[in-house]
Amino acid sequence: MSPTASRAQAHEGAESDASVIRRSLHEPAGFGEIFHRHAPALHRYTARRLGSAEAEDVVAETFHIAFRERRRYDPAYPDARPWLWRIAANLIRRHHRTETRHHRVPAAVRPGRLRRPGGG
Repeated sequence: MSPTASRAQAHEGAESDASVIRRSLHEPAGFGEIFHRHAPALHRYTARRLGSAEAEDVVAETFHIAFRERRRYDPAYPDARPWLWRIAANLIRRHHRTETRHHRVPAAVRPGRLRRPGGG
C-alpha cells in the first residue's frame, strides 16, 4: 500500500479527502473537514520552517488558496496532503524571497562604499 493510500485510510471509514473536496463544490462549508484533518500537521510543518507567528498566516493562506482552487483538485488522489503541502511550500518559498529582498543592503550603503558629502 502506498504512503498516500495509508494516510488516506488513517480515518478508517471516513470519507476520502477527494470526496470531501468534490462535495464541497456544492456544499462549501464541507471544506472545513479538510481544514480540521490537515491544519494541525500543516501548521507544524510551516512552523518548523518559519516560526509559529508566520506559520499561522501561511496555513490560513494555504487553506484560502485550496478552497478557492478546489475545482482544480485531481480526485484521482484520495489524500489532499500532497496538494496542501505543495501550496504551503510555495508560500514558504515566497515568504523567504520576500524576507531576503527586505534584508538586502543596497550596494551604495555597504561599508566601505559610503560617500561623504562633497565627494571626499
